[in-house]
Amino acid sequence: MLRLRMIYNPVAAGGRKVSVLEAVTAQLEAQGVILDMRPALYAGEAARLVRETTSDETDRIVVAGGDGTINDALQGLHAASPPLGILPTGTANVLAHELGLPRSTSDLVQYVLHGKPQPVYPGRVNNRRFFSMASAGSDAQAVMDLPRSAKRRWGKVAYLVYGVASFVRHGSPAFVARVDGVDHHVSLVVANRGKRYGGNHILAPSAQLLNTSLVITLFPPARRARTFMRLAAVAFGARRKPGSLPQLNASRLDLTVPHGAPIQADGDIVARIPATIQVDSEPILLVLPD
Repeated sequence: MLRLRMIYNPVAAGGRKVSVLEAVTAQLEAQGVILDMRPALYAGEAARLVRETTSDETDRIVVAGGDGTINDALQGLHAASPPLGILPTGTANVLAHELGLPRSTSDLVQYVLHGKPQPVYPGRVNNRRFFSMASAGSDAQAVMDLPRSAKRRWGKVAYLVYGVASFVRHGSPAFVARVDGVDHHVSLVVANRGKRYGGNHILAPSAQLLNTSLVITLFPPARRARTFMRLAAVAFGARRKPGSLPQLNASRLDLTVPHGAPIQADGDIVARIPATIQVDSEPILLVLPD
């Protein structure tokens, strides 16, 4: 009999997707799954709950929430952790899109029950791991300016509104991104482990969660409006012309200036410059669709 620890964020996406969690758990219980339900109500709690869970007591951990809750849970994984599955109930759900998770309740239940654990190497910003992507520059500043209350209330629209306000307030100053020891002048830099950015929009088509490299996208210095239009085009899924933004396969990205500028990963601020972004040397077991 399968034993699951379900770590869930009850206020993910402003609580608008609680019905998804309730429907999935009802079907799991109907199939005889032993569920241990644990709410994660504040930052760091999902990591603590994961850290306390071992494969001796639980067959799988399932995290129900958005990318922020899933990223929090990632920090608690260790060598004795059971495989990690996810139940997307957040705003952007970038990792869920990356994994190609189904949307219907019955298919999500089948994923939880029969998905295959695979070793995945997360990215790392200094000592903070991430699944999908990390960035520095104007979009990280916009994430820092975005109140959690607005994110919960308005969802993706909040990113647009506060993104515009952030560009007006801060602009898009140029800085140096060092990629595998080579300096590049940029207004924004994105390090992808998965293909996507900001939802189901593909930024780095060559990125693969199952490999051990980063795909670095360089946004060259430009006028404020030009940088904003480039970023908005990516965020809203506009088709990029080949070569319109330089992309590099790399093992390491070093950021040393501007000192104190924010870095976001998986949709939350996780560090400040100076920082090193690379792929973690230790894999975690992530449940992938069968």
